[in-house]
Amino acid sequence: MNFSGKASLVFAGLIIAGNAGASMITFDSVGDFAMIHYGGNIDQTDVDGLSASTSFTLAEIKSSSFVFDIMVANTTDDSLWEDSRVSRIGFNVDPNVTSVTASSPWFALLGGSFPNQFGPLDICIQGQTQGNCQGGPGGVGIGGSSSFSLELGFASLPSAVTLDNFGVRWQSLDSDALGYDDDSGTGSPTTKVPEPGTLGLLGLGVLGFALTGRRRRS
Repeated sequence: MNFSGKASLVFAGLIIAGNAGASMITFDSVGDFAMIHYGGNIDQTDVDGLSASTSFTLAEIKSSSFVFDIMVANTTDDSLWEDSRVSRIGFNVDPNVTSVTASSPWFALLGGSFPNQFGPLDICIQGQTQGNCQGGPGGVGIGGSSSFSLELGFASLPSAVTLDNFGVRWQSLDSDALGYDDDSGTGSPTTKVPEPGTLGLLGLGVLGFALTGRRRRS
């Protein structure tokens, strides 16, 4: 295998192994990006095949707010599930957020909680303009995705914003293979793609490691 192939493999391994289960993301510069991947559970029991992702890009910093571009994707395995819907997403914010606005077709609330023992959330974003964190119509079905902007307001402009405690709300869950009929549940993070700064540090480390090995062979 050539040098570039080895470096690519090591780099991919570091991304996967170093971030499994991580869910805290700090944004401080326009363009910062991260993606969260979720599994799913029903009645607090993990189930096969349910999967989704949310990507976050810091698009703008205003006088007292951070504006994010967000994409929600439902990547559920359609060989196991006839139907599944991500109807809500939620997370916590540090520092304390004072206002929140989402662009159509999504609607954002301050506070709330998912059922299924997930617990309270600072921000709940739902796939339609009525209802609450617990559930309702709207959202993203299997194989679908939806993008929107989200503005988080603060009493004074922070130097950085940290998001954590990510979750999704699953509804309309039908699986003949697994024996579920119109069930609902929640989902927690499984992996996180690092932000650009983390990717750069990992890339430098991998490059140095590979170059050292190449010099030794020479």
